[in-house]
Amino acid sequence: MNLSFDSLLERLFDHMPMGVAIFDTQLRLQRCNLAWTAYIERYTSSTAVQVQPGVTFFDLAPGAEDEMLPIFERVLAGETVRRDGLRRESQGIVSYWDVFLTPLIEGEEVVGFVEMTTDATERKRVEDALRESEANFRSLLENASNFAVYRVAVDTANPYAGRVMMVSPSIKEITGISDPYRFESWFENIHPEDLPKAVEANRRAMKEGRPYRQSVRVYHPQKEQWIWVHVASTPVFDAAGQLTHFNGLILDITEQKQAEEALQLAYQTMEQRVRERTRELSTLLQVSHNVAATLEMKPLLGLILDQLGGVVHYSGATILALAEDALTVLAHRGPNPREEMLSLRFPLAQAPVNREVLRRREPVIIPDVRGDTPLARAFQKSAGEQLKTTFGYIRSWMGVPLLVKERVIGMLTLDHSEPDHYTPQQAELVRTFANQVAVAIENARLHQAEQTRQRELQTLLDVTAAATASLDLDEMLQATLDRLAALVQASRAGVMLLNSESGELEPRMLRPPQVVAPENMAEVTAACRAALDSGQPLYIPPDAERGFTEPGALLPLRARGQGLGVLAIIGAPGKTFSRQHLALFESIADQLGIAVENARLYEQAEQAAAAAERSRLARDLHDAVSQTLFSASLIAEVLPRLWERNPAEGRRRLEELRELTRGALAEMRALLLELRPLTLTEFSLEELLRQLAEAAIGRSRLQVEVAAVGERPLPPKVQVAFYRIAQESLHNISKHAGASRATLRLDFQPDAVRMTVEDDGRGFDVQDTPPDSFGLSIMRERAAKIGADFHIESEIGQGTRVVIDWPVFGER
Repeated sequence: MNLSFDSLLERLFDHMPMGVAIFDTQLRLQRCNLAWTAYIERYTSSTAVQVQPGVTFFDLAPGAEDEMLPIFERVLAGETVRRDGLRRESQGIVSYWDVFLTPLIEGEEVVGFVEMTTDATERKRVEDALRESEANFRSLLENASNFAVYRVAVDTANPYAGRVMMVSPSIKEITGISDPYRFESWFENIHPEDLPKAVEANRRAMKEGRPYRQSVRVYHPQKEQWIWVHVASTPVFDAAGQLTHFNGLILDITEQKQAEEALQLAYQTMEQRVRERTRELSTLLQVSHNVAATLEMKPLLGLILDQLGGVVHYSGATILALAEDALTVLAHRGPNPREEMLSLRFPLAQAPVNREVLRRREPVIIPDVRGDTPLARAFQKSAGEQLKTTFGYIRSWMGVPLLVKERVIGMLTLDHSEPDHYTPQQAELVRTFANQVAVAIENARLHQAEQTRQRELQTLLDVTAAATASLDLDEMLQATLDRLAALVQASRAGVMLLNSESGELEPRMLRPPQVVAPENMAEVTAACRAALDSGQPLYIPPDAERGFTEPGALLPLRARGQGLGVLAIIGAPGKTFSRQHLALFESIADQLGIAVENARLYEQAEQAAAAAERSRLARDLHDAVSQTLFSASLIAEVLPRLWERNPAEGRRRLEELRELTRGALAEMRALLLELRPLTLTEFSLEELLRQLAEAAIGRSRLQVEVAAVGERPLPPKVQVAFYRIAQESLHNISKHAGASRATLRLDFQPDAVRMTVEDDGRGFDVQDTPPDSFGLSIMRERAAKIGADFHIESEIGQGTRVVIDWPVFGER
């Protein structure tokens, strides 16, 4: 094939491995080759399409004026300019170039210039990295303190010797070498037993080019002692594969060697101690197993004392619990009758020895309780007259505190009929048993607290269900007060509400109904007014002198920060309200306040548009959580009986109860988001999707998984659109798909954000779905408004997949 000379020049111009461009005196591009075009596209914000004749250089590379304009002026003045490693920056994109610019002259006039460029960016980065690496190595070399770094070149004429190229000054302090650059001196002070293996290892490393690892003893002249050093070298080869030098590290490991020798000695001693500890640990393991296997505290504590006696002998052992500045006996083993010991109570004010154990938070040993030491005298004072009777057999005594998370909950005591019986080592072992005792007591307490919380939750759920069952105020109050009185065993419960027009408190409901004398009503109204004005609950304990045989609780009813009225609860005669009761009453008052507010808003729904909107939201709230709360109520109602028959099933249903209440809370939060739409931009999209998922789980028992890859803040309108589409998708899945599982996935890609919603439901024929289907059309409209792609994949029996893709750099 024959090509003309001009054609060859054209091909050469277009395919040269360097960028070539021709400009006129106005810096307008006349022509360029493919390489120059590629450079513009790679290192500026311009695209290859924009590289056209007539466009100016700075149109293509905006921001490069400071670097390039002085050069262009020199070339247009007739000067040929060559620059290596020239830095250019265009809109934050930095690059480096080897450039050659020469003027184009017609006659004696410069009519333009040619720019020939080669990309030197990568070379510049490598050079910078190399300089930085070399500087770092130099810094490491000079500043080494507890170690020494070196580089030894291989002598090709003598493969078993070397030449020290660089070495840290710290080698002198570590090894005592006076001339570290004389390689032979490194071997002069090596221990005679270690020298042969050091020389052989060094020669083998240089001959075979293998890493060098050796620990040897070296005599340090300044310290006048033998030290241990560890040497580690790594071979380095040139491009031809020839060994050129070794880089290495020298460490002083004298302390490590000494520690190893001490460890060996300790190991021999430990073997004897291990045999003793085996029996102790076996006992502790059995104790731990027993603690984990039961929540019945009293038999468990007795069993622990029995097992403790197998490893630490005692005459008597007692476990005491701390409550209200006094110690009470929970379990006892010893010569005294158990019933007598269990009835004992030791006020801390009268028991200085017990008080001292609790104050120290560590074991206390009294070698002889009949001695004249401060602790012995404290024991004698604590025992009082019983020192000669109940505690007459005791000579030595040990007290160990029971701690749970640094909180003292009681103490464990051991006593013996012989003096000087207990040792500090035994005290530490008993402390371990005491920890197990503390765990057992705490587990029992937590179990009891959990049972109490379950009952309180059941009560709260029942009262809440009654409070949300109707928006008719009187109907709601009657059902709620009847349920409340029955659940907390109150003699009566009533509500007084604030008249918004007169500002007066007025009786609204009393259950069970009864006639109240006017003078008593006035007194009750005044007390309720005081509670409402203060915003704090008012508790009235029984007072026989004043004729109060029943406890009372007055709790303000509030909603949205406004006082609505007062809930009055009157307990049974002769009873008192515990702290748990009062906390429960406050929670009930919170729920009842909301219910009263909702009911009042419902009554006012037709009077104003704002009131109508609030009523609608109240109904939405009721519809969203009532089923979940009802299900939770049913589970909680049967849970005690189920737990007695089948604890495993009880735990499973308890977890289901937790999931239901969690879902109800999520549903409440989702509705609160509806009340405050701006909240949708205050959280990340992933958090909002997880909130939707929890609401769907609690509402429909649908298993929803949320997964997110990457993270990026989104524009508010984009985030809201993604949230609404996910919300509508989950609604469709719950209502129509018949699915058991759904997945929400967020994928933050470099140039796009994708959200996928999938379910394993019945699916549908996408082709047969009307294009104006209400739910689907809303999702399509939301996607279109933010410039996102939206599509649905579904087949009958194969589930459904909704995908939305939003480009990061704006609408497409």
